[in-house]
Amino acid sequence: MLVVIATADVGGGAAEDLNNTRIEMNLERHQQLLLKARMDALSSQINPHFLFNTLNTVSRWIRF
Repeated sequence: MLVVIATADVGGGAAEDLNNTRIEMNLERHQQLLLKARMDALSSQINPHFLFNTLNTVSRWIRF
């Protein structure tokens, strides 16, 4: 009887390990998505700045 209980407990531990692995993989995927979203947001803030500077430089060249 004790052997059966110990075996059942080991099986439950394996399922828990598998669940933990899935949770960790899901967490890593969400962290990657968050990083991409942050980079996209930063990029959208930076691009207008460079566009303005480029147009400003071109307009100065045209004046002279």
